[in-house]
Amino acid sequence: MPVKVCERCVRMSCVTRVPIFSSLNNLQRTELLLLVERKLLKKGKVFIHEQSELSVLAIVNRGKLKTYTNGINGKQSILYLFNMGDFFGEHSLFVPHPICYTVEALEDSGVCMIRSEEFQVFLQSHPDITFSIIRELANRLDILEGNLTQLNVVSVDERPM
Repeated sequence: MPVKVCERCVRMSCVTRVPIFSSLNNLQRTELLLLVERKLLKKGKVFIHEQSELSVLAIVNRGKLKTYTNGINGKQSILYLFNMGDFFGEHSLFVPHPICYTVEALEDSGVCMIRSEEFQVFLQSHPDITFSIIRELANRLDILEGNLTQLNVVSVDERPM
């Protein structure tokens, strides 16, 4: 039985697009889809501001988002570019705290959200997904550490744009 697609998803549901949900069967994905709330963002619209509390797992279902911090000189430092199927907010799922970056739509976008309290209940009944989240977080840390290493080792002129 294929996963039910909501009326706002394009071809595939958001829970099918995300790698951390790949270990779920169709019944589990359908159960998770019932927890999803959707938000549409116009280009330039901020989804969440730096230092605001984020208490959802957010999935980019269409469009593109950038995450950035504002430096002392007012310049944006882009941390991530999120495309369809990418997600963020996973660190807020277990210990709510202020997010350390701003998330803004680079184009008209759709974001699917699962509230942390509801997701924790889901995880208790489906612990296998917890390992997928840990693997994805480890991958992101590897990428971030690699980027930091490159910034510290390579001169400003040699850094990729």
